[in-house]
Amino acid sequence: MRVGVRASLLTRLRPADIAKELGVTVEPVRIDSQCKYAVVARGDSSVYLRLSSLTYKEKIWDHAAGLLVVEEGACLCLPPIVLAVRRSTYVYAEAAGGRVTDFEGNRLDFSHGDALSHNVGIVCTNGLLHEQVLAAIRRLDVVGTLRARAAAKAK
Repeated sequence: MRVGVRASLLTRLRPADIAKELGVTVEPVRIDSQCKYAVVARGDSSVYLRLSSLTYKEKIWDHAAGLLVVEEGACLCLPPIVLAVRRSTYVYAEAAGGRVTDFEGNRLDFSHGDALSHNVGIVCTNGLLHEQVLAAIRRLDVVGTLRARAAAKAK
């Protein structure tokens, strides 16, 4: 398994701890831009993690297209009839295998203006490892750590 992580995160949250919790032994690939989603969709990486501070909210234009690449790209092996009857992008993604959620397992919510203001971080996987990644994040209490840091800064 190879995990892609944005380089600037390494000094903040130690994604290496998440990788270690998952048993990852290879070094992460550090790339920027929407390429990360394409790398997961192509199968060259199993996981892409993105998490910054709670005060910074990701812009929807940085992730909407990537989400579709993972969901659509993971579907190339499905029969055309399945592609024709999809009802929604998220149902389609789950049927196809590729998944994108936040660190709490919530779907990305693009309905609140130009930022993902109701989401914490990004977890993008090939689908097979999604629950394992979320479980590792919960065991390490990554979101709780972020909230504690935000509270300490606010004082």
